[in-house]
Amino acid sequence: MRLFFALPVPPDARAALAGFTRAHRADLPFRRFVHPDDYHLTVAFLGELPDAVLPALQRSVDRLRPAAPGPLRVRLEALGAFGPAERPRVLVARGRLDPEAPFLRYRDALVAALAADGIAVDRKPFVPHVTLARDGTAPLPDLPWTPVAYTAADLVLFRSDLGKKPMYTPLHAWPL
Repeated sequence: MRLFFALPVPPDARAALAGFTRAHRADLPFRRFVHPDDYHLTVAFLGELPDAVLPALQRSVDRLRPAAPGPLRVRLEALGAFGPAERPRVLVARGRLDPEAPFLRYRDALVAALAADGIAVDRKPFVPHVTLARDGTAPLPDLPWTPVAYTAADLVLFRSDLGKKPMYTPLHAWPL
């Protein structure tokens, strides 16, 4: 199973993001657009793991319950891309979190708890974002962007079902 922890994007913010991609689809040089039900802010990518690891994942997060920061206010402030400027791999709505936010300490504690249980997490720097599209063919044009703000209430363990739309299946959720 390909697994990750994420903060789902609630319906009103999903609608705003989907409205943006729909309105600018002809201007956005990407081949594949993310299904709105799949919009999320990744907290920790775990990769391919056997089914047998699910109880350990749940225990790791359950141990952190007392440190849960409470609902998180997310603000997607800008449109951006990952990858080479001339042909970006991914179109994203970039988020901003206060570097002192309790959520970042919670995320660090989650990564440490998983490591203590022998579960490796992708070590790329944490860059809050929501992926909107993939497989760019040209530079990202300068498009008008209206920030999207929402409250994330849950940390969710998702499974990727590649090839399906939507392709992310929630397996378990914990209140923040």
